[in-house]
Amino acid sequence: MSTRYSAPLPFRGQKRNFASRLRQALEPLKDISLIVDCFGGSGLLSRVAKDAIPQATVIYNDFDAFRTRLGNIPETEKLRQLMMELLGDQYLRGQRISEADKERIIALLKQHPDADYLTISSWLLFSGKWATSLDGLTRNAWYYKMRRTPIDATGYLDGIDVVSEDYRTLILRYPPNQHTLYLLDPPYLDTDLDGYEGDVWTASDQARLISALEDMPHFVFFASSKSAPQKMPAGTVLLTHDTAVSARTNGYTDLMFLHL
Repeated sequence: MSTRYSAPLPFRGQKRNFASRLRQALEPLKDISLIVDCFGGSGLLSRVAKDAIPQATVIYNDFDAFRTRLGNIPETEKLRQLMMELLGDQYLRGQRISEADKERIIALLKQHPDADYLTISSWLLFSGKWATSLDGLTRNAWYYKMRRTPIDATGYLDGIDVVSEDYRTLILRYPPNQHTLYLLDPPYLDTDLDGYEGDVWTASDQARLISALEDMPHFVFFASSKSAPQKMPAGTVLLTHDTAVSARTNGYTDLMFLHL
């Protein structure tokens, strides 16, 4: 299977803009036998790491129930096709959807109480907005952003071990050594957390994690320019990516720290 550089479903902060550079950085690490993705999110970092170092065991910590969304893809794809039929070819991409068509889609969604609203909101809401429920979706104006191709997650988690637990438990179970690599992508401080599950990430959590980096021979750590660590272990390399201004943010720079 070819390497994926984006998750099969929308997920806020999935790091697709770093995916290819991450793979290039990891491929030379032949002595790594264990990779622990402590804040697994969409699983994209786990997928890229497994493809880069196929001999390593990869632990994906799915703390945001992304597996549930993957399991619901057949239902989500069915809804996509039904919505495409309802809307037809009358809209240009980005064009506002009429209230009449909005009501038709709402009626359709009410028949599917377990719909994946994070995915559906990416088809209907203005860039940067997310919804996790029908109520949250209907409070916003809708714009035509329908996905044109079928959703496909074939093989996405193949060869990857999936858990769901506190990252601190994982680090205790798999303590740092010369053959272990940690992927650390915690929620950013001072950013909108719509579209995430789980507890709020605090400044004390961030400080505790950064302190733990001193004991890790190999790690990849992500942050933003709004909450960048003031000091990182010696030998850490920084890569950056500027994000675009959206409806919910004035833009910032994504940071990837490599200590390999």
